[in-house]
Amino acid sequence: MTDKVYSTSLTGAGFRFFEFKLIVNLVEEGLTDEEIREKVFEENLFQQKASSTTRSFPYILKRARTLDDQLRKYVLEESNQMAKQINFYAIMKTDLLFYEFIDEIIKIKLQNSDLIYEKKDINIFFNEKADHNEKLANWSESTLKRLKSSYNRLLLEIGYLSKLSSTDLILIQLDDLLRDYLVKIGDKKYVEAMEG
Repeated sequence: MTDKVYSTSLTGAGFRFFEFKLIVNLVEEGLTDEEIREKVFEENLFQQKASSTTRSFPYILKRARTLDDQLRKYVLEESNQMAKQINFYAIMKTDLLFYEFIDEIIKIKLQNSDLIYEKKDINIFFNEKADHNEKLANWSESTLKRLKSSYNRLLLEIGYLSKLSSTDLILIQLDDLLRDYLVKIGDKKYVEAMEG
């Protein structure tokens, strides 16, 4: 068994595009992590229960902090579509298991023009990972169910699926400016994972 560190953080953090943009803006304003935390909680910037904010905040902050100055600028100044693509990239960059899911399942399907996405695809992925990772193998069925649901919602949010019940994968194309920049900074593997 491998010692890869996998996380279930996406069960509570999800896509959270609105919250992601808020945090990116606060990072750009030069606030420290503690100042951002105080502002988010004291002003209820996420507009949700404190328990939900407590669960999602650290992961959304981590996403924002993984971006360099240029990517944060793109989030705030370019189209929402590009900003969503950057959020998706940041999720992959901060969540190894989700990156592997996109890289090993979605990318391969796109490369092979196999544009049918079925429940069995995600089930096989998690079963194979559990065979090689003791921590993942010990996750409860309810945790796995929530995580699979989160992954499917992310596919919907970025545009791979038109609706949650869809089995048709849709090719997505990164904004040219974003694609070129990610390749330039050495993150071509994320571009390839997303575009196939």
